Amino acid sequence: MTNRKSLAYALGCLLTVAVTGCSRDIHQFYSTMDSPKTIKVIETSTDNVVWAKEIPVNHRLMVDFDRTWQIEGFTGVKPELSPNRMKWSLYKGGLTFPFRTDGGSVELPGTSVRLDMEVRSTPEFPPTYKMSAPASTTPDQSSDTG
Repeated sequence: MTNRKSLAYALGCLLTVAVTGCSRDIHQFYSTMDSPKTIKVIETSTDNVVWAKEIPVNHRLMVDFDRTWQIEGFTGVKPELSPNRMKWSLYKGGLTFPFRTDGGSVELPGTSVRLDMEVRSTPEFPPTYKMSAPASTTPDQSSDTG
């Protein structure tokens, strides 16, 4: 009986993946003060930048490539195909309680693409960071030297 339940569960999972077109080609990038990042999706045959995103400091970018096909109303996933669509989401905060700040979907040309990551110059401070005035460096005049 357990084998039947396991088989039914596995078939259900496979059907869900096939119907939803979920490719599981997901990438995450974290941008910090010491490692601020810019991500680019580049078409490999022409080296054209298809999409680019400068990730703000203390944010995380998730990129999900879809490799779907449709035949007579059925949708499926073929990992060997080049991605035809990309979904992206930008989150603020850590892994525990992230807050989605932006996102979207981009149609891709259906040819091979690559992800390039560029690390910007450091340190880079978050937009909400406030610099404090430096401490006073005047000598202490209460001490007697003579």
